[in-house]
Amino acid sequence: MWVATNKEESAAIQELRSLPDRPLAIVAAALMERRLSALLTGCLQDGALRKETVFERMFRSSGPVGSFSAKIHLGFMVRLYDHRTMLNLERIKDIRNRFAHDLAASSFQQFKDACMNLDIAHHFFEYGEETPMPRRARNMVAIENLAESLVDPRERFLMAAMLYSTDFAMGPPGPRLG
Repeated sequence: MWVATNKEESAAIQELRSLPDRPLAIVAAALMERRLSALLTGCLQDGALRKETVFERMFRSSGPVGSFSAKIHLGFMVRLYDHRTMLNLERIKDIRNRFAHDLAASSFQQFKDACMNLDIAHHFFEYGEETPMPRRARNMVAIENLAESLVDPRERFLMAAMLYSTDFAMGPPGPRLG
């Protein structure tokens, strides 16, 4: 279940399941990137001290933190998430880029191996002591037919994008679970 933070996101989220694979990958990753940007800007400086022009310059598409890749790495550097999460975010970005730039890309089946390497579901739903959990993730979402979703590349990608987007929308991490 996706969490919408505004009407624009709500409309995009409602449309996701009906989209073909290429636009689904691009829109789902765009939602994730947007929420990661908001999370980063919220964490970097107190709101009273924030200078909008500095943030606009840094986060605009041609700025130093304008790319999805730069945002992913910055999030890791400021300890918003662990290395495993960073790798998953990079995988999602790479799948999105392949759909966006490869004209022959039309199906998640073409990227099955990359999608199956998204270990997000295990990251969020395994409860063992050795499994680190992202912020507040344990009780965040219930997924029906989880095992079935994990074998379908499209569903696995969509689940990963949804879980990270929802987690990012919850704001800066507080005390970690676990």
